[in-house]
Amino acid sequence: MSRKVAHNALWNVGGQLVSLGVGLVALPILLHALGAARLGVFTLTLGLIGFSGLFDLGLSRALTQTVSSSLGMGRSRAQVAALVRRD
Repeated sequence: MSRKVAHNALWNVGGQLVSLGVGLVALPILLHALGAARLGVFTLTLGLIGFSGLFDLGLSRALTQTVSSSLGMGRSRAQVAALVRRD
């Protein structure tokens, strides 16, 4: 089990490092293309969008767990879809 955890942890860290690298490359390009003021507005907008995930209140995780559990019990796609949409 610990070997699998270590493998997944490396993938997680690798994904974070790739994101960091892309950000470090993209930031000077965006600064040059947008200018300092527009880059600031862009950064604040991205921050507000990220912060809005706080108001999810865990509903997306709960829905993912419910759908996964329903599929694992062998329910049909129509029954699972009824969990997600409102008729």
